Amino acid sequence: MGIAMKILSCLFLLLTAPWGLSQIAAGHSALHGRLTFDTWVTWSEVPLPAGRYTLAVEFTSTTAEFTLGSAQGKSWGFSPVGILAGAESGRSEVCLNLRQDRRHQARWEVRSVNLPEFGLSFLFAPRNTQQDRRSPRSNCVPITMDASNGA
Repeated sequence: MGIAMKILSCLFLLLTAPWGLSQIAAGHSALHGRLTFDTWVTWSEVPLPAGRYTLAVEFTSTTAEFTLGSAQGKSWGFSPVGILAGAESGRSEVCLNLRQDRRHQARWEVRSVNLPEFGLSFLFAPRNTQQDRRSPRSNCVPITMDASNGA
């Protein structure tokens, strides 16, 4: 695929994402699920210890807000930096990249949340291709969606 086609494909996906959100919002005001991190994870600069978490996604016509809750009653809110229509097929999952911080210590960082049931992926960390080439390790954590979501 040529560079022009790739650019057009990306523009199409970015322009159709708000339409996809309005369609989801029409049927659901929120989605709920559960996930478990086996190790420390950083999500939008927030360090999260290993453990079980709940995940809620609140939809409006133009955006989505993510709330992560711990078993200890703490909660954090996250906003995606990008939304892509046409989510990768497969399971609902939080995708992580292994990154090195300024002190060259490795840490897992949330890159995206994939919700194929709704045809959307939410990006939380922009791809840094130079860093990805140096440390291409990634991992995905499944999200168990609650039955009340109707999905």
